[in-house]
Amino acid sequence: MGYLKDLYGFINKLNKRQAPYTVTDEVLFLTEGKWEGFLNHDNVLKQTIEIYTQPNKQGDKVLNYTIELKDETWKMYIKVFSPGEKVYISYETLGDTVEAEDINNLQWAVDKLDVGLEETTSNLNNHASNSKIHIMQAERLAWNDKVNRVDLELTNEVLNEHKNNKLNPHGVTKQQLQLERVDNIQQASKAEFILHKENYSNPHNVTKSQVGLENLDNIKQAPKVEFDNHISDMVKHITSAERNSWSDKYTKAEVDNKLSSLETKIDWKESVATFEDIATTYPSPVDGWTVNVKDTDYTYRFSGTEWIVISANAIPKATTSIDGLLSKEDKTILDDVNNKKHTHGNKSLIDAITSTLISNWNNAFTHISDAVKHITAAERTLWNTVSNKVDKVDGKGLSANDYTTAEKNKLEGVAENANNYIHPNDSVTRHVTDTEKATWNGKASSAHQHSEYVTKDELGTAGYGDMLKSVYDTTGNGVVDKAESVAWTGITGKPSAFPPSTHTHTKSQITDFPTSLPANGGNADTVDGKHASDFLTSTGVTWNDLKGV
Repeated sequence: MGYLKDLYGFINKLNKRQAPYTVTDEVLFLTEGKWEGFLNHDNVLKQTIEIYTQPNKQGDKVLNYTIELKDETWKMYIKVFSPGEKVYISYETLGDTVEAEDINNLQWAVDKLDVGLEETTSNLNNHASNSKIHIMQAERLAWNDKVNRVDLELTNEVLNEHKNNKLNPHGVTKQQLQLERVDNIQQASKAEFILHKENYSNPHNVTKSQVGLENLDNIKQAPKVEFDNHISDMVKHITSAERNSWSDKYTKAEVDNKLSSLETKIDWKESVATFEDIATTYPSPVDGWTVNVKDTDYTYRFSGTEWIVISANAIPKATTSIDGLLSKEDKTILDDVNNKKHTHGNKSLIDAITSTLISNWNNAFTHISDAVKHITAAERTLWNTVSNKVDKVDGKGLSANDYTTAEKNKLEGVAENANNYIHPNDSVTRHVTDTEKATWNGKASSAHQHSEYVTKDELGTAGYGDMLKSVYDTTGNGVVDKAESVAWTGITGKPSAFPPSTHTHTKSQITDFPTSLPANGGNADTVDGKHASDFLTSTGVTWNDLKGV
C-alpha cells in the first residue's frame, strides 16, 4: 500500500470534525528561494500557520509568506519566500474536502494498477510457459546426481592439507615402525642449551643448605644509591607540622561512628538488594525510614509497624476489576479515542431516546413497509381526481361510482318510507289537474235534457232568472264562481288510487336525513376512522427524521 501511495502521490485525507487536526512539518521544497501552491490539506485555520527552516519548529521562523484566495475557497494557496532549499510548515485543519479530482485521480490510479496487474500476469504466464528457462524433473535429478565443482575443489584442498601434515595425523606408533626400543626422550635444541647456560636465576632451585649457606639470612641489601634516594624523598616522609596536623584528624572508627549517628537521623537509608534484606540491614527501623530495594526498584517506608511500598512503579496495571496505573499502550488507545470522540449537537434529543421509543420506531418502520396498508402514487392520483367521492362506511356501499351531489340533494327531498312509484301516463290512467276536474264537474251531461231549462247556447248572455251572469260568473269563464272550489267528498266518480308521477324532492322534504356522508364525519381517504397522514407523511420518513438530526 505504501508503494502505491508513493507511486501515485496520494495524500492521506482527514475526515472533517469539530476539533482540529494538527499537521506538523509538511515539507515545502523551494526553487530559487520561492515556493507556491496549495497545502496538502483543506480547511486550514490560517491563524495557526507556522513556518520554520528546521523540523519540530526549530531553526529560524519564516515570516515572509502570503496567502491568496482562489476559487477553491476550502483550499489554502500560499507563497513562501526563504533563502534555504526547503522549509517546514505546521498548521491546524478541520479536515479535508473530497473533490471530483480526488475521485478522478483514484480512478486513474486504479486503471494504472489494473494495467500493471495485467502486464505482470502476462509476464508471469510467459515466464511459466518458457521451457527454455525451466528444467524438467528428470533434468533436476540428473543435475543433482552430479558432483559439485566447489565440492571437488574442497576435496582437493583437504587432500593437500592431509598430505602436508607432518604431525602423524593417523597416530602411527613406535611398534608399527619397529622403534619400540627407542626411548621417548626429546633432545633440547642448541638455543635452549645456550639460554639455560646463561640463566642465573637458579633454574634448578638450589637451596642455601645445598651450597653450605644455611646460616645466612635472606635479606637483600639495598645499594647505597637507593638509600640516598630514599632519605632525600620528601614525598615518602612527613614533617613535624604535617605529623601534628594528621594527629588532629578523626580516626576511621570515629568517622564511622559519626556517620552512623548521622545516618540514624536521616529517613532515607542506603538501598538493599532484596526486600528480605531490609529486616537484616535495618532490624530496628524508625517510623518514616525509607529504603529502596534494587531487584524490584520498589521504595518502601516504615509506618511504625510494617514496611509499605510507596513508589509509583509498584502500583499494578489497571484491570476491569482492580484500580491501577494506565499502561502506555492503553494511554495511546485512550488518546486515540479522545481524538476521535464526537459531541452530538442534539445530545438532549438522543438522551431522550428510550427502548419504548425505539420499539415504536420499529413498529412504524414495519408499518411503512406494509404495502397493503398504504397506497401507491397512482392510487393517490386516482383518488384525488374524484372531487365528490363518498367515504366508505361499514355496511354501506354503492353499486357504481356515479353518485353526484345533485342526486344527494334529490335524495334529501324524499320522505321517510316513500317509494319510487311512477304513475302510468296513458289514455286509461292519465292524471287530471284540479282545474280540469273543477271544469268537468261544472259541466252538465249532454245526455240530460230538461224542457224547462235552456242550454248554454240558448242562455247566452241573457242571464235568465233573478241573478245576472255578471254576479255569479265574475270571471266570465262560464262557471259559477262558487262552483270552482268543491269539497273532495263532493266529487263523484273519482278513482280510488292516484299513483304519483315521476318527481323530485329537496333535502328539507326528507326527514331523518344525515347532515354529512358518511355519518362518522370522515372524508375520501378515511380508512377505519384514520387518515393516511395519521400513519406517515406523504414524503416518507428517513432515519435522520427518527433520530431528530
